[in-house]
Amino acid sequence: MEDDYPRKHVYNKQVLIFCTYFYTRRRGMGKFFKIVMLTVAAVVGFNVASGTVQQTHADELQTIQAQHKSGYLGTPQGWFWFENGQKYTGFRYYMGTYYWFINGVRQDSGWRNAWGMTYYTDNQGRAVQGNREINGVAYNFGNNGTFFLRGKSSGYLDAGKGWLWYEGGQRFTGFRNYMGAYYWFQNGKRQQNKWEHAWGMRYYVGADGRTVQGARVIGSSTYYFGNDNTFYLRFSKDYTARWHRANGQYASRNEIAASGLAW
Repeated sequence: MEDDYPRKHVYNKQVLIFCTYFYTRRRGMGKFFKIVMLTVAAVVGFNVASGTVQQTHADELQTIQAQHKSGYLGTPQGWFWFENGQKYTGFRYYMGTYYWFINGVRQDSGWRNAWGMTYYTDNQGRAVQGNREINGVAYNFGNNGTFFLRGKSSGYLDAGKGWLWYEGGQRFTGFRNYMGAYYWFQNGKRQQNKWEHAWGMRYYVGADGRTVQGARVIGSSTYYFGNDNTFYLRFSKDYTARWHRANGQYASRNEIAASGLAW
């Protein structure tokens, strides 16, 4: 605050000169003395008040230390976490969650280690829980308010990027059984209305993402995918109105009849 003193001193002199000139011209010397005294008192009062505020702010940190205060406290330099008057490093519970502090300063977006466990704080400084994708890898931090890392996530889950299928923390490509049916995932995202290849076979996933079976019309052709929950393509009916195997050969009448299809 010492750097401001010369500037304030010049400003105060300007106020005093202005008041002297104004009342000399308008009110005469009788009231001039009175107004000068009032102006001086106001200027001095302002300086005293400013000094008091500065001193109060300067004393806050000393007060926190002297009184061994604890908690997330505001100072002229910002907000800090104190323990017994000292800036704290570690986790502290505040406003319903845990935050990590280093030398009193809240930390954002980073891995933390405490009590022999690993944690992660997000871009608001909060310890995360549940499944969370961090730098392209999904991790499981539990859901019971303990926040520590369990491992990498697997399954169909929302890790902050929408519902995706993960295997060992990585977005998965391929078929996975979910809720009684097979779905095809591409980079974790469920696919719809598409042909897919796996295990040397052809499959089709419908509008709901499920692999189809039985006889299905796709485009202008009819296809048969079996009825034994294996879902792969057996026959297709082309423009010749003949049933063909998946490899392009004609299917036998017995095969067609066994499938419940007409020749």
